[in-house]
Amino acid sequence: MVINPPDNITQIELAPEHKRGLTLTSPFIAESGCWGFVDEYSKIIKMRLLGAMITNPISVYPRNPSRSVQIREVSPGIALHTGLPNPGIRQALLTFGKKWSNFACPIIVNLAVDNPDEVNECIYQLEEQDNVLGIEIGLQNHDDPNHAAAIVANAARGSLPIIVKIPFENQETFARLAQDSGAQAITVTAPARTTLPHKSTWFEGRLYGANTFGIILTLVRKLSQTIRLPIIAAGDVHNIEQAHTLLEAGAKAVQLGSIVWVQPSRVNLILKSWQH
Repeated sequence: MVINPPDNITQIELAPEHKRGLTLTSPFIAESGCWGFVDEYSKIIKMRLLGAMITNPISVYPRNPSRSVQIREVSPGIALHTGLPNPGIRQALLTFGKKWSNFACPIIVNLAVDNPDEVNECIYQLEEQDNVLGIEIGLQNHDDPNHAAAIVANAARGSLPIIVKIPFENQETFARLAQDSGAQAITVTAPARTTLPHKSTWFEGRLYGANTFGIILTLVRKLSQTIRLPIIAAGDVHNIEQAHTLLEAGAKAVQLGSIVWVQPSRVNLILKSWQH
């Protein structure tokens, strides 16, 4: 199946009201948390065909991997808890900055921040980085709305377009919060969280590969009628038909996630389906 763009549309603008804009040549984006920090999949994926790559989450200070159970099988997928390991923003720029500058597609940095001051410190260091076109900030369903709004508003004061990845729960509340706080786009949505028994304790993680496509499709259709911001759909898309359906439902772009783990060869087929 070939996805044919509308007549005369060869670019996707995710930040139409921002002074810099966030213009992509394809609606397909590498999802944060699945593709690594820059070029981990470059040998098997045609990265130049991506609209953009969103990095794994990066925090102000380094974070070590979780020492507890990190992965559990859940039919038909996995539950994953990593602790968001990353080198911290300064070391990330030293380690990945040159690769980001010369990478085959634009880079969007996902920030894992807990307060407005951390936002300021990270964005200050990213604003002059070549080929970083935007920032994605993930919100948690348990975040206090006023606190979350302050984080987004601080980020929006910078010079880079801001995408807010809303949680699986309370989608409408956080979508409106993102819009009112100055974000340029929203990602619908972060993977759902789950709790599973593990020996004498509990395992908590995010669901990947679970049957969430129908839920995300419903959310995209609903939010596209009530939210004016461009919508990026993220719902474990694993084939061209699902990607096409989300675009038809109102998404401006689609993130590709766990498919890169289980069927990387199919990723190239999806990327090639966007014909100009």
